[in-house]
This record gives sequence, structure tokens and C-alpha cells, in this order.
Amino acid sequence: MKKVTNYGSFSHMLENNEKISDYASSLVESCISVYKTISSQLLPTPVKSHYTFNLRDLSKTFQGILMADVKSIESVSELIKLWYHESCRVFQDRLINDEDRNWFTNLLKEKMKNNFNLEYSDVIQAEPVIYG
Repeated sequence: MKKVTNYGSFSHMLENNEKISDYASSLVESCISVYKTISSQLLPTPVKSHYTFNLRDLSKTFQGILMADVKSIESVSELIKLWYHESCRVFQDRLINDEDRNWFTNLLKEKMKNNFNLEYSDVIQAEPVIYG
């Protein structure tokens, strides 16, 4: 698969804020990685027949992030909090038990640490994250 380096409107949105503009590619790659992981790990079963994830879900995550006013995002941790909120809104809200929700939270914690060098506790102070 060819690696995408032009992230279109997402890069354009972030380039208007120099505090977070360098994180566009990491954020896109994190979103795609979360989508691929959840699609391959949380497969549908008779009890979880609605665990079917597709590119529309990934698109909804990006659309939610793009709806934010980029000028109001003051730091990388605020951008990651927005990403966390949108990922939970799109994916975690569909999960039906604590085991799956905790698995998803741990996945996002891992992405925060590996892709942005941020600890979960530095970004998220309280659950649920309400971003507005």
C-alpha cells in the first residue's frame, strides 16, 4: 500500500496553528491505526453483530476533528484530547461491555504514548471526555 503524505484538508486545517501543525501526519496515522486495529480485533459475533466497522467510521472521526476551531486548540495535549473524544464518540460508544471499552481505552493510551509521547493522565483528567 502506498504511504500517503498529503493529508489534504486535515493538514490545511492544522497549518493555521503553528503549535499543532507538526502533528497532522501523526494524528492521521493514529486514526488509521486505531481503525485497522479495531476492525481486525473486535469482530462481529452473534451477541456483537453490530461490531462492523468501515471507512465511514474513520471518516466520522476526521469530520469531528475538522469541526473544531483550530485557533482555540492551545496545545498538542488539547488536540489529542479532541482526537480521543472523537475516537470514543465514533468507536467506543458502540461497544457493549466493559471489557471491550477498557480494551479500546488501552489502545488509545498506547497510541498517545507511542505516537505523541504523551501520558494518558496528562491529556485526560476525567472520564467521560466531553469536548465542546
